[in-house]
Amino acid sequence: MASYVDDRIGKTIYADNIKILKLKERRSASLSAQNASLQLLKVDHSHLVSQVDKIDSDKIVTPTEKLVLKREWDALKSLRATTLQKAEEYGVQEQTLYIEYSASYDQLAALMGTILDPLNLDKDTDLTYQPDLSTLFASYYEKATLLDEQMFRYETGMLGGLDYRVKLAVAITATKNPLPLDGSLSTLSVPVIRDGVDVTSEYDSTCFTWERLSEDRTADQTWNDNHASHSKTISVNVDDLVYGYASFICNFYYQYSETMYIAKSGFITLSKEIPGPKGEDAYSVEVTSLNGTVFRMGQPFTTTFEVRVKQGGEDITDLFTDADFRWRRSSSDPYSDTLWNSAHFSTGGKTLTITQSDTAGDSSFFCDLLTKRSI
Repeated sequence: MASYVDDRIGKTIYADNIKILKLKERRSASLSAQNASLQLLKVDHSHLVSQVDKIDSDKIVTPTEKLVLKREWDALKSLRATTLQKAEEYGVQEQTLYIEYSASYDQLAALMGTILDPLNLDKDTDLTYQPDLSTLFASYYEKATLLDEQMFRYETGMLGGLDYRVKLAVAITATKNPLPLDGSLSTLSVPVIRDGVDVTSEYDSTCFTWERLSEDRTADQTWNDNHASHSKTISVNVDDLVYGYASFICNFYYQYSETMYIAKSGFITLSKEIPGPKGEDAYSVEVTSLNGTVFRMGQPFTTTFEVRVKQGGEDITDLFTDADFRWRRSSSDPYSDTLWNSAHFSTGGKTLTITQSDTAGDSSFFCDLLTKRSI
């Protein structure tokens, strides 16, 4: 992911935020499951429940209606056998969801046993003093759907509910970057791309939330509180920056069932407009994290930041030496940051390689351009 920043000599020119996700360990079988494109087939039972409601409306179940109910009951029990097998395989019988599922089945089975009594199949059955049949069916299918979704997550390794099979990309574009000093606005937009096609219009604004990340975490919290509304675009200006720059993150979250959802984030860094020396264009600096910026907590990772310097659209990186750059870190642990920065104070370079040991939770890495052209 690449972000762009323009800044004067001696100031911070870029920060890449390294996010450590607190995700549960996924089963090794998850990759094969994803490769097989497993899908959760959700059946709409609303028509059946409506049909049962009509049968139950007069509290009398006729022999003809019993034939309809018996067909549906046999189908239900056949599907349930598969669910029970999976529940035993994954050992969830003691979990609350499974207990509630079993209770709803037992209640429905008790009433269906009365209705489908072999000795009375050719007679009417009075349900006046019995529980509501359609309510029992609806309750069962609700619990069964939730349990099936849980089994699906176990099968695919998506234990946190995140659907990694959905290949969506979220990016942020800005109408102006760097931001003009006159306070004019830059509009940040979030295109959602699926297989190369912009599908942003398929999702409403409630799926999008914004946050800011800068060197002043307290000010960031205030900014985030003031921009808590959901939207696909926001407008910012130079006053939204801290020390001349800030990163803006858009979190995309779409929940397509009660327990399954897609979550992605887009990231962009903005800076204030800094005029270059008289008669010269300002420097523009691009830093790319080769292996991304989001990593899972507790899992080893390695990524390398690369710095490119441009002036007037021309790449002039080769006109600088490694000694012209300095890297530093900012996280929620200032003491640890001091130690890291001290160890890297004399270490310059156009690249910086970090591993898990270089982070302290959510960590931002900054690159300072110290001098004008050295060569």
